Order: sequence, then C-alpha cells, then structure tokens
Amino acid sequence: MDESLKKAKLLGEDYRILVPLFVILSLLFSPLNSSLWLDETVSYWIIRDGPGKLFERALEFQGQSPLYYYILWSFTKLFGTTELALRIPSILFFLGALLCLYRIAIELFNRDVAILASLIFVSVDEVRVAAISARPYAMALCCTFLSAYFFVGLLRKSRKTDLCGFITSSVLCFYAHYLFALIIGAYLIVAIWARKKTQVDFWRVFGFALIVIGVFCVPGLFQLKGLFLRKEEISFLGTASFGSLRDVLFVPYLLIAIGTAVLFLRIMGPLSFDKSFVLKGESLAALIFFLVPPFMFFVLSRFGALSLFLPRYFLWYSGGLALTYSFICLAFKELRRNSLLIPIIFLFLLTHDLDRKWEIEDWRGAVAELEKIADLESVETLFLHSGLVEAGSINILEDPSKRDYLIAPLQYYRTKLNVVLIPSSMNNIAAHGYFKDELKPNIKDKILFMSLKQSIHNENRSVEKMPDSYINAFKHEGLNPKIEKDFGKVKLFLLERQGL
Repeated sequence: MDESLKKAKLLGEDYRILVPLFVILSLLFSPLNSSLWLDETVSYWIIRDGPGKLFERALEFQGQSPLYYYILWSFTKLFGTTELALRIPSILFFLGALLCLYRIAIELFNRDVAILASLIFVSVDEVRVAAISARPYAMALCCTFLSAYFFVGLLRKSRKTDLCGFITSSVLCFYAHYLFALIIGAYLIVAIWARKKTQVDFWRVFGFALIVIGVFCVPGLFQLKGLFLRKEEISFLGTASFGSLRDVLFVPYLLIAIGTAVLFLRIMGPLSFDKSFVLKGESLAALIFFLVPPFMFFVLSRFGALSLFLPRYFLWYSGGLALTYSFICLAFKELRRNSLLIPIIFLFLLTHDLDRKWEIEDWRGAVAELEKIADLESVETLFLHSGLVEAGSINILEDPSKRDYLIAPLQYYRTKLNVVLIPSSMNNIAAHGYFKDELKPNIKDKILFMSLKQSIHNENRSVEKMPDSYINAFKHEGLNPKIEKDFGKVKLFLLERQGL
C-alpha cells in the first residue's frame, strides 16, 4: 500500500468523530421542543387513555400496527407527555438506524464510504423530520436497515445468526409500518441479480426466511384489508408528478457539495474516475436500494388505487441514497486520497443543516392565542379544519365516535370552546348539505376559525386552497376576517358579521 493510501486510511479513522458531532449539531438545531404537528397529536390521542384504547384506536385510525404506539406509551410512563418526551423514542430509533447504515457501509465498502454515507444520511430532510417526530417512521427505518444488514450477511455467508436476525427484523419492519415491508421487493431484485455470487444454499435459506416472515405477518393482513376497503376515505387525491420524483432522486445541496469538492481538487490537479469502483457489485446493490423505492411508489401512485408518493412512506430509500452519493464521490481516486474531502463535504452539509427552514405547525401557539381572543371578544365557537384526510368524508364527520380523532390537535392543546368540524372540501353535494345542516346553525355574529394551510385535490381533480376556500364561504354568510394570524402552517381567524 502506498503512503497516500495509508494516509487516507488514517484520516478516515480520525474523521469518524464527525459522525457523532454532526448528529449532535443536527439535533441541537432541530425544533425538538416545538409544537406537535398534526400527526403527532394523533399519536398522543391514540396512547392517551392507556393500552386498552390504544390497540383499538391504532387499528381503526392508523395505517400501522399498534407496535409503535405501545412503545411510545411505555416511554411516557418514564418521561411524561411533553413534546420532547413524546419524541424520545424516535430519536433513539434514528440513532439505531444510523448505526445500522454505518455497519452496512462497512460490510459493503469501507470506512471512508461509511463515514460519508452517515453524514449524508443525517442531512436528508425527511430523515431529520422522522428523527424528531412522535411517529413510527424512525422506528420503521431502524428495523428496515437492521433487516438490510442481516440480508447482506445472508447473501455472503448464510449463517444462522443472519437468518434469525433477518426474519426477526423483517417482521418488526412490517409491524412498524406496513409500507416499509416493500423492501422485500428490493431484496428479491438484488438476490436475482447477484445469484451467481451468492452462497450455494442461499435461495433455500432465503426462501425459508420469506415463508416464516409471511406466516408471522398474517395477523397484520387483517388490518391491511380494512385499510384497503377504506382507501377512498384515507387516500390523498392527486397523483405523483415527475417533478416530485426528480426532487427525490437529485438532491441539490448534495450535488453542490460533491461538485464543489470535485472542482476544488480539479483546480489543484488532474482527476481520475475509477469506473470499477462504481460498477462493482456492492455499488449496484446500493443503487438498487436507492432507486427501487421511489420508482415503486411512483408507479403505484400513478397507476394504482392509492396516492402513496410521500417520501416518508419509502424513507428506506435514504440509506441507498447516502451510499450511492458516497461511492460516486469516492470513485474519484484523488478524492479518496485527499484529506480535504470529508471536511469539505461536511462543511456544506453543516451549512445546509443550519439553514434548514422547518415548516412548523404551531398548534400550541394557535390554541393559546385563540383562548385569549375568545376571552376578549366573548366568542364561544371554534370552526376547525385540522387537515386530517378523513375530514374529506362527510360520513366520518357526522360519526360521533370519530370526533375525538378529528380534533386531535385539541386533544393535546385543550380549549374550552365549542368545536365545530368542517369538511376538507365544499366542492360536492354532501359537503353543501353538511354546511347547511351542521355549520350554519353554529354561525354566530363572531366566530373563530382555525385551519391547517393545505392545497387539497377535490373529487373534480381541481385544487382548493385551505383556509381561503372557507373564508370565501364565510364571507357569503356575512362574516369577514377581523383578526388574522399565522402560526407556521396553522392559520387562525376571528370572523365578525358586518355592521357590528
């Protein structure tokens, strides 16, 4: 080994400290103590009344099994129910996912790729949101990466420990979030592609593992069947666009960071690109884990019955993204040998991290303010559009057993006002009837209206902007905004009848 490669290896050892440092900085500059966002308030409502209600509510109102919610409830017994306490499980699962990805990179590549991939992974926006959200995505990501780690071992050695670990982690992945179990499709593609390099008995062992996993996943199929039957009520309208696919695949700040590092070293001297490093089997396997998830969900959303193209639903692509960007960058021999590589990339990622524009749903601030306004203006009624997709169904709005779920933000941030639920869209006959029968009788001379800012695809495939759509409806009833306040993505209005 020449001296430059020895030096690069030693520098790689030294730069491992950047990973925990970047994790700490990432968490410090995240809104850990901010208001819960909409789905987090749903998580709180599910666990609020203990394990009995938890099981029932998770099955009826969520697209995941109750597993995560039992873990969340257990943590609240130790740490309470503050915003930060509710987010502790996700932070821990995020750290577990990072460790698994690091170990996968060590197994497939080397320490240099592992360090850079870890830094890139921590900087991915969707990952950082999952890490500080009281939702099951960080847990599902951790279980998925653990499953991928054991899958790599199964491909190479087919040991009993890898088999047991793969089965256990894959089952946990399924129950953490059903959609994450689709990583099995990526496993099959990798296994077929690498069939000539696998152990002789790999397919026998892998087939046995899939059968066992399938057996353990049977109980979850009953909930999946129920979700499918309710797909019209729980699915967002609208289809995935090619622009959204492009945004997932090509991350601007990463391209800028890598491009700057390459340009800097090109100025210093010639560069040579190692094609064999990119075309090696491990690199192509990482590329599969990067590309399969977004394309799979893109096709399902464009041509299937559900609109599922939301990055959090296929968040396991982030590991493949981190590995792919890392090995492409390190395919430049000079970048592998040059001590400036990791600091330059790290500096750009850190700059992006500090400049992150968080979209806060400040339900906490909005509820505190509406209480003040209600006291000053003697208002007793709050019209609420929380933004939950089920609010698009008039049948659900009129069902008293669903009410507590639909006002989830007000289950955590309490109000004394009479709450009137409003549908997501006025652009159908049922909604007009609901407005006449349920909303009009509650319209007084002064009302408060709180809504999540949303662009909603209605049944006619046109877009309605909330809360603007309802402000116009209230104006037709003679009410005009007197006070208008923004709380991140939550908007609060005091509407007053003209002439008062």
